[in-house]
Amino acid sequence: MEFWLWRHALDVARGCPWLIVLATLAWVLFRLARGKGWLSGERSRPSPSGSDRSPLRILQERYARGEIDAATFDEMLARLRASEESRP
Repeated sequence: MEFWLWRHALDVARGCPWLIVLATLAWVLFRLARGKGWLSGERSRPSPSGSDRSPLRILQERYARGEIDAATFDEMLARLRASEESRP
């Protein structure tokens, strides 16, 4: 009877590393699926405060990231400058 207990304890101990590996793999896949993993880079970039991000700066950032083309950038820049000139 005592032999059976030791054998059972050894079987459980042999299975634990695989359980840890599977749990870690499940956690990594869950984090990546939610988009908050290491690949998304969301946590690596600090969020800029609203005071230092002017409309011109936002427009320049969008152009630099390739979200808008040169023609759209020029058009939006002209509109932005016109709206700034019309302010009292």
